[in-house]
Amino acid sequence: MDHECTSGTIPFLDLLIRKENNNISISVFRKPTHSGVYTHYSSFIPFQYKRQLVLTLLNRAYSICSSYELLHLEFEQLKTMLKRNGYTQHLLDNIIGRFLESEYNDKLSLLGPEPRKAYIRLPYIGDASEKAKGVITSCLSRIGCGSVRLITTYDYTRVGGCFPYKDRQPKHLTSGVVYKLTFNSCPVFYIGETARCSYARFSEHQRKRGPLLTEFTQHLVDNPSHKANFTDNFHIIKYGLNFTRTRKLAETLTIQEHADDTNMLNDKHKSIPLYL
Repeated sequence: MDHECTSGTIPFLDLLIRKENNNISISVFRKPTHSGVYTHYSSFIPFQYKRQLVLTLLNRAYSICSSYELLHLEFEQLKTMLKRNGYTQHLLDNIIGRFLESEYNDKLSLLGPEPRKAYIRLPYIGDASEKAKGVITSCLSRIGCGSVRLITTYDYTRVGGCFPYKDRQPKHLTSGVVYKLTFNSCPVFYIGETARCSYARFSEHQRKRGPLLTEFTQHLVDNPSHKANFTDNFHIIKYGLNFTRTRKLAETLTIQEHADDTNMLNDKHKSIPLYL
């Protein structure tokens, strides 16, 4: 694709390609909307995540920049942005020095056996987690495990991670269910299904007028002394049935399970047929 530009530069993905005197140079490109906001140093996360953020940005610059001069300018710009996010000058200089040293040594070192990696999962609770990692590493070195690299992965770095289970939805708001209705004064029961809120469906069963009365409602009409309330007599059997056919099939299976029970009010012949 041809692209004509008067400034001698052209952005392409993460690259800023510049042409000067028939020479091509490449540096890191950032959009004008780039805010420079990264994970703040005061964030309650393991230190290795903060260090890895800096190393990721350094590695990106090292892989893109076509000259050491451009690399130096990019490192200075990264330090300016990261210091705005709470990272200290001393920490950044230390990480950059170690990064450049590792890149230089990797090129000179001979290929050798890769250290065995041992993974361990710990809950992250601040400094105590870092101390626990240090103690485990020290113990491994004392017992002579050889060339072992310990890698820790942390859980529960967010408050929500400490509470993995949500509160159960109130019964009267639950939808997409198969339910069982009973009475306080007699053993008969009714099996049904609904896509609406459970309490709305129960209220429909309480209506004693209309052309289409369920077996449950008809029993209430025929036996005025029999009572039922939502709290004690509406029992949810199956949850999470949001598709109509799935819900109908679940209702049919439940009715078939009670086919021999004479106390069931349902007409099992009206339920959706199962072609198995």
